[in-house]
Formats: sequence, C-alpha cells, structure tokens
Amino acid sequence: MDFDAGRARSFAALLSRPRGCGTPDERWAADRVREAFRDAGLETREEWFHFRAAGDATVRVLLLLALGVVGLMWAGGAWWPPVAGFGAAAGVVLA
Repeated sequence: MDFDAGRARSFAALLSRPRGCGTPDERWAADRVREAFRDAGLETREEWFHFRAAGDATVRVLLLLALGVVGLMWAGGAWWPPVAGFGAAAGVVLA
C-alpha cells in the first residue's frame, strides 16, 4: 500500500475540527480513525479512562494567575516600586 499524501491531508482536515472529550464530535472522530485502521487491516480496541474537565480548567486558571503574578513582579521591578517591594517581601529576586 503506497502512501497517498492527498488522502492523508483530507483525513487530517476531516479530524482537525475542535471537539471536547466525551462529546458526540469526539465519538465521531474516534469512529473515523477506527474505520481507517480497519481499512488498513489493523485491529482496534477501545480503552476507557475517566476525565474531568474541572481539573483541567482549574490548572489553566491557576497557571494564568501565576503568570499574571510573575508578570506584575517583572514589570514592577522596572516601573512600579510597590509591586517590586511585594516581590522582595515574598523572597523573589528580580535580576
């Protein structure tokens, strides 16, 4: 079986639409991948796992807040002394 770049591109475009875990769009994409594997003569099996979007959202919010604090400390070292003082009080050294 030869590699068909056009077919690969169309398959990638077909699967590249946004979808969330556990949604009908995700199930649709998994079915397309399974069909492609079967067409290529490969066996497939599903392995289930538990996923909670709340944990992912919490990590994103905390990372954004941490980035904001670091940004304020960095910017404060140059032009806002109260923020730089807060950074020094927290044990952060601005180099």
